[in-house]
Amino acid sequence: MSFLTRTYILVYMSVDLLAHSADLPETVDVVAAQEAVRDEIETEMARICGWLNVAHAQLVEVTARALETGIWRGAGIRSPEHWLSLQAGLSAERARKIVVLARRSAELPVTIKSLSDVSSRSTR
Repeated sequence: MSFLTRTYILVYMSVDLLAHSADLPETVDVVAAQEAVRDEIETEMARICGWLNVAHAQLVEVTARALETGIWRGAGIRSPEHWLSLQAGLSAERARKIVVLARRSAELPVTIKSLSDVSSRSTR
C-alpha cells in the first residue's frame, strides 16, 4: 500500500471518527490517529528532503564540471547561470547560487567533499 493511500485512509478514518464520535466508545483515541498521520507525513517529508539534498549536491558537482570543461558555452547562451537555468529549469537566482558554489569548489574542498560524501552515502 502506498504512502499516499495509507495517509488518505488514516485521514479519512480520523475525519470519520470525529464526525461520529458520539456513536463510538470513549476508548477510540482520535488524537492518536491524528498523531499517526502526522508522524507518517513528517517521516515521508524527511525522506524527500534527503533526496533533495543529495540532488542539490550532485547538481553543484555537475555544474563545477561544466565550468571546468566549458561545456556550458553554446549558441545563444549568455552565461553559465543562463545555461544552468535552461538545463535544469531553475530560476535565474537559484542557478546563480549553484554556479557560485560550483565556482568556489576549488576554494572549499572540505565543503565539496562533504557534499560528495553525503551524495555517495545517500545513493547506496
